[in-house]
Amino acid sequence: MSENNEIEMELPFDTSAITSTEVLDRVNALLTLQDTQNELTEQMEKEILEIEKKYLKKFQPLAEKRFEIVSGKVEPTKEDQQCKAPIQVENLKSNPTDKGIPKFWLHVLQNTEVKDIIEECDIEALEYLVDIKIVQVGDAQDYSLDFHFSENPFFTNTVISKTVKLEEDSELNEIVSTPINWKDGKNFTIQSKKKTVKSKPTKGKAATTTSTTVQEVVPCFFSTFISPNQEPTSDEEADEIMYIQYQIIAKLKDVVIPEAVNFFLGRASDAEENDYDFGEDFDDEEGEDDEDEDDDEDEQTIKKPSGKGKAQPQQPQDCKQQ
Repeated sequence: MSENNEIEMELPFDTSAITSTEVLDRVNALLTLQDTQNELTEQMEKEILEIEKKYLKKFQPLAEKRFEIVSGKVEPTKEDQQCKAPIQVENLKSNPTDKGIPKFWLHVLQNTEVKDIIEECDIEALEYLVDIKIVQVGDAQDYSLDFHFSENPFFTNTVISKTVKLEEDSELNEIVSTPINWKDGKNFTIQSKKKTVKSKPTKGKAATTTSTTVQEVVPCFFSTFISPNQEPTSDEEADEIMYIQYQIIAKLKDVVIPEAVNFFLGRASDAEENDYDFGEDFDDEEGEDDEDEDDDEDEQTIKKPSGKGKAQPQQPQDCKQQ
């Protein structure tokens, strides 16, 4: 990460309100109290992390049972269906050929703000998404989102992971994505385009026109988030892309995955005040030029994770990398 893109910037001291040495002594006393509070906060965060680890094992069987029902591996019993507020749908007919809950995770994602980066070309592939698991990596704070897919016509991966690596102080270090092993002719994130190049006329020679075929990235959920396939042009751009991805991962981990059934039903919301448009940010990173004429006030800046980039692990479902 480049030094110019630190999550927290050290601000210069404002000493204009310190009017005497006596006031200075009192300010330093307050800083001593702040040091103690910071130490207690660090201790609290360590204890919270231990409590979260304790509950990982309790969340795991719930997530596994959800996967089994969604994928059709098991049928829920009458006892399983005794929720506090069961829903009713009128005029439904029986269909014994329905297996599990078809397109469950596709509907979940489409009912979140992540829908802004889901394009038409993503839809069919996402129909094969059967689970999203939060996996704690070893004893560290690192974790991954594992996207599980059933056999499909697009790629051979059964699991595509996005691993978040954190520093000891919980600051974001890097995000590692599993490369997608595309089947022949099925990579919808790349398209071939013919470009015409016209040379300048020279003395005694007329201008010539030649055609060449280039490969271009198609901006979509798979190419910009699941497994990015375009190299950043600068360290600054790499940092910005990483932070956008981090915010999507954090939203999925902390909000969407724990409440997946409510997002499936469209009765949960992941919108927050001052949230920004994921799709717009990713379009900017792809170098779209058609927005150049917009007013400066419409431009968005990258929103850095609050709390010094600290991840707040909630309800991870597995304790070991699979």
